[in-house]
Amino acid sequence: TSTYGAPIPLVYGTMRISGNVIWSTPLKETRTVKKSSGGKGGGKKSSQTTYSYSVSFAVGLCVGPVATVRRIWADTKVIYDATAGNTQATEKYPGIIRIHRGEENQEPDSTIEMHLGAGNVPAFRGLCYLVFTDLQLKDFANRIPNISAEVVANGDMVSDALILPPATTMTKEGGVLDQARGTLIGTGSDHVYKYDVVNNRLVLQRGLADPNWSGAFPGANDVYGDVCGIDSQGYYYHAADAYAVSMRLIKRHPDTLGIVALTSPKVPFSVNGIVRRDKIFCYGSRRVYNTSLQEIADLSDYFPSVTFGGPLCDDPNGNYWQVTGNFVRRYTPSAFGAGSVTEWSSTLWTGGELPRTVFWDDFTGHIYFTLGMAKRVIKWHPENGYVAHVDGVAIPAGFGYQSDSNLPINGKFWSAASFEATLVDLVAMRLERSIDLIPFRPSSATHYGGAYEKFTHSAVIMTNDGQIKYPLERYGNDAVALSGALSDICQKAGMAPTSLITSAVSQSLRGYVVSRRMAAREALEPLLGTYFIDAVETDGILRFVPRGGVSIASIPRDDLGASDSGQDEMVRLSESRVQDVELPQRLDIVHVDPTRDHQPNTQHASRINDAIITREKQTREISISLTPDEAKQIAERTLYNAWVERNQYKFSLPPKWLRLDPTDIITLNTEDATLKVRLNRVDFGGNNVLSIEAVAEDEIVYLSTAAGAGGGLPAIPIAITGPTPLFLMDLPMLRYEDDTLGVYYAFGFRDNTVSGASMYRSPDELAWEVLGTGNDGPTFGWAATVLPNVASPYVWDEAGKVQIALTQGTLDSKTTLEVLNWANIALLGDEIIQWRNADVLASGLYELSGLLRGRRGTEWATGSHVIGERFILLSDDGVYRAPLPMTEINRTAYYKGIADGGNWDDAPSNILVFKGNSLRCFAPVQVKGARDGAGNLTISWKRRTRWYGEWQDGVDAPLFEAAESYEIEILSGSTIKRTLTSTTPSLVYSAADQVADFGASQGNVSVTIYQMNSVIGRGRGASATI
Repeated sequence: TSTYGAPIPLVYGTMRISGNVIWSTPLKETRTVKKSSGGKGGGKKSSQTTYSYSVSFAVGLCVGPVATVRRIWADTKVIYDATAGNTQATEKYPGIIRIHRGEENQEPDSTIEMHLGAGNVPAFRGLCYLVFTDLQLKDFANRIPNISAEVVANGDMVSDALILPPATTMTKEGGVLDQARGTLIGTGSDHVYKYDVVNNRLVLQRGLADPNWSGAFPGANDVYGDVCGIDSQGYYYHAADAYAVSMRLIKRHPDTLGIVALTSPKVPFSVNGIVRRDKIFCYGSRRVYNTSLQEIADLSDYFPSVTFGGPLCDDPNGNYWQVTGNFVRRYTPSAFGAGSVTEWSSTLWTGGELPRTVFWDDFTGHIYFTLGMAKRVIKWHPENGYVAHVDGVAIPAGFGYQSDSNLPINGKFWSAASFEATLVDLVAMRLERSIDLIPFRPSSATHYGGAYEKFTHSAVIMTNDGQIKYPLERYGNDAVALSGALSDICQKAGMAPTSLITSAVSQSLRGYVVSRRMAAREALEPLLGTYFIDAVETDGILRFVPRGGVSIASIPRDDLGASDSGQDEMVRLSESRVQDVELPQRLDIVHVDPTRDHQPNTQHASRINDAIITREKQTREISISLTPDEAKQIAERTLYNAWVERNQYKFSLPPKWLRLDPTDIITLNTEDATLKVRLNRVDFGGNNVLSIEAVAEDEIVYLSTAAGAGGGLPAIPIAITGPTPLFLMDLPMLRYEDDTLGVYYAFGFRDNTVSGASMYRSPDELAWEVLGTGNDGPTFGWAATVLPNVASPYVWDEAGKVQIALTQGTLDSKTTLEVLNWANIALLGDEIIQWRNADVLASGLYELSGLLRGRRGTEWATGSHVIGERFILLSDDGVYRAPLPMTEINRTAYYKGIADGGNWDDAPSNILVFKGNSLRCFAPVQVKGARDGAGNLTISWKRRTRWYGEWQDGVDAPLFEAAESYEIEILSGSTIKRTLTSTTPSLVYSAADQVADFGASQGNVSVTIYQMNSVIGRGRGASATI
């Protein structure tokens, strides 16, 4: 809601508060066009336009300062959970929410300043509020959701820090944390390991040596230096086999940690380096490599050599950056020459210290670099130089490569080192949070560099005892002293602390909210009634007295009925009794239940119907946080106390009892009984007589052990939506209806963690359109070994075997007949294969044998296999197809797979050059040559069909093309001598043409034959020497 002039709630303890929008940007509209085309060559085009929205806004909660905001709901969904016991996912949308606790020194929010301008934004001091930065509204029906939050007014941070299971031979430098996936990969002296940091598991570790690369990489166990990192697809890179002047770069698969590529020959040596923006920066050699381990830039002519290497990075504008102890340098390449270098002196802010790392931040559009000794982050404008710096940042001065993988999220930069974690606002350049981790350490081992894990909002720090995970900013069920709340309400009404006595109140208050403007008495009454406390003023002092105490005086019978004449009255004690029909038979207490996410709950107490004549039912609603047991017990106490207090008394006493005050419990001695009463009113009249009103008191009614009902909601953990792998497959047609231009695609869903995903396409990574969606995923995995080439792809391959590491799903064996009927068909790399036998080697690891190779015309790919290539089961549901127009043939485009609720920035871009392979003719077979007596060469071949290729008696395979047409290249080595055309599967290459092409008739001729498609042209070529 957004209500102007709404009261600001006042919270005691822990309560759930509905937010009030205090600032918002207009909805940001994103227009998405889903295009399709039908028929061969594209046909008639159609499009569907959809709109999505995002918004930045601020929500006011309550009076500050408070300890924290522990949980946040958007409508009914928990999107932030920092409860003490939660060591797993904390944020549904990491980096979106910023919490302002309402301190009197808090600064204006940088997100609001970005929209309204610095100096134009109030700091809202004394107000606890939330700021949401560019929240995607797809999950909320494209509107701002109703925000409510669990506010902890008082309390201290707790952290259930834990030591992750140790990996073999870890080093002090630690590993690299993949912020997009919540995993951490690192290398030891002879092992590589991977952690699932979200779920606190050591997922995998293996020796650095890989038997599949033993020939090319004999120095597998020689890891050196700090050149390592993770790319947007999750692949891990490190340096190895390093000797003085050279080394190898190694690329490992994110799921198997097996080597998928390495540099051979070696590349120039570098001690330090990092992976940024899908580029590998080697600081010492000043070389830059792409994720295929190909050198793409040699910056040694533009940047000087620096001891230990000056950190490098690039920016989206194509510039390269180097930072050293004294200079910041920018190299701008040029297509017409060597490019230009811009140099700034940075000594004034670095003091000559070599920075640890440098990075570009898209959110702010600036360069940042860090200093370990100075514990400083420096902000650098790409054109104007120095902007600002922040000190006191947790940056390691020594070992700590793990910290260098930290990157900001929406302008917020968390870092960790030693026993500290800090948060820097990179927009306003100020230190927003500094957390001392010493009170929570599970080990006194030396701590080195640490990384920030965004899904669980934790610092993961490398120590001598291994990786330690510190959940940050967690708070327990923090109650407050009820006496403190009573005192605070009175003081807010203007009473001095010296005018209050609350020391007798010992109860705790889970939570209470004053939600509107009211008198102090009205604010106090729910607390006093719930906890059975009386307030009394004596000599200008307001005392709070709990009920159920002991009697402080015993009044003899002779003192009852005192009068001004000193003579006893005939009536010493008058008693009245409330009629039973006026008293409740049942009492319902409606309360705030912390075990039900602070939703209302009702507990009741009742008296036995047969014992009383009343049927009165009463309901009391209180905005106090009570467990079901507490509320049930309060209901019983309140009900039974009402029946005890139905007996009311009036009497008078002589002046010697002036010390009695309201709330006192005394004993009255009469002729017939001894009565225990609680004084409600004490008046001292001009006749020197105390006139007193009291009610019956029985301490037993304040005791209850009743158990409540209806409490507790199941804890629903926040589902993490990491990047969903997108598999793009430009394949031959797999179904009859696919005889059009289009691309197959599939999403790598894992264990039903998401309900669906969308595939986006862009020609330039700027403007994106939805090309397809899907809610099922296939069985998929990766090749753990290399599938060897085969001599002939047209017979069973009984020698070839390949090991498949599955990420999702299972595989099984089939009979020969089932395989021939298209069971067990999958894409491995670019080759479509089938198999009879699937042998389980380990959990998720299969060995496939009894293979059919090169299916659906993919025999050209039988020799292209590498470790780590994709494996996708094509017979599963979950393989989709998106149409593309003919204009996209041979064009490069970028694709993203975004799971429902996923983060756009976490999803990597996948590049595809579309070839239109669904219309590409298969390569002809049985290429032959026959020469006549004149030297003319007749070339013949057998065509293949893209569909309906089954063996039918008496009928040739259908053409399945608009017309039969071929192109034949006559080759000399790689040089094309002549291109011939034919409309039949044979032609004559005349002796005269041979003389014209080669100078003489040829004994052997090399040819490549292509069948033609009317839309895309040449199909796959069949090469032969005849």
